[in-house]
Order: sequence, then structure tokens, then C-alpha cells
Amino acid sequence: MKFSTREDISAPIDSVWETVTDFRSFERRALRNGIEVARKADDQAGLGAGWTLGFDFRGARRMLETEVTGCEPPNTLEFTGHVGGLDTVLTVELVALSQNVTRVMIGLEVKPTTLASRVMVQTAKLAKGKLDNRFKKQVGKYVKQIAAA
Repeated sequence: MKFSTREDISAPIDSVWETVTDFRSFERRALRNGIEVARKADDQAGLGAGWTLGFDFRGARRMLETEVTGCEPPNTLEFTGHVGGLDTVLTVELVALSQNVTRVMIGLEVKPTTLASRVMVQTAKLAKGKLDNRFKKQVGKYVKQIAAA
């Protein structure tokens, strides 16, 4: 199942790239939201950086293993991850529309790897419209935070 959206930001591409790759701020935000964060290599930023995230979802403890698998500054950033029978790929693409306007395109692909996760994804497809709207709303909030920074 795929989700994608795009938003335009009134900021130069270099400033947006700097904010998108500020992994320490993402870690702090996750910790404030009750997510356990463990960085795989403390000094690594960019390609190869990885995290283990622990969080509660639907009454069970989940562990997400994720790492940066693609990084082409200042245009593309890709994360792959695995959590409970699902493989995920998150792609962030930046395009400079002008000197002070940047288009942010974010895509999330979820691929089931077990029978239980296939059933869950099929069930989620029934609510795809609602999930798309929630995805776009969350990306919109994030983009507003970038623009304010």
C-alpha cells in the first residue's frame, strides 16, 4: 500500500534539507511522544544511519528497525524499515521551484511479509481514503513546522 503527498514551502532548498536531515530533533520529538529511541551508531549521519524505535500500538509493544538507505543531498532521502511483518520505505524528495520555494514530496510504501500483515493491509485498504487524508494532514503539519523554523 502506498501513500504520497506533496507540499510547497516558502524556504530555500538548502534550509529545508538541513531541517529534514536534523535527525537529533526527530529523536527528541519521538522521546517526547513516549517512543524509545536507540541510535545504531552515535556519530553517523546520512547514509547508513539507523535506529531502533520501540512503541505501543494496539495494545502490543512494537519494535521498528529503520535506516537511511538513500541520500542525495539536497534532493532525496530514503529510509527503509521493518516492523512486525511489514517492510516500509519512506522517501523524501525536495525540488527547488525557485530560490525561496521548495516542493517537498513524501511517499510511504508498506509491504506485508507475513499472512497476518497481509490481512491487516487488506483491511486498511478499505479505509484508504481516510488514511490518505490523515497522512496528508500529518505531512502538512510537519511542513508548517519546517516553514516556521
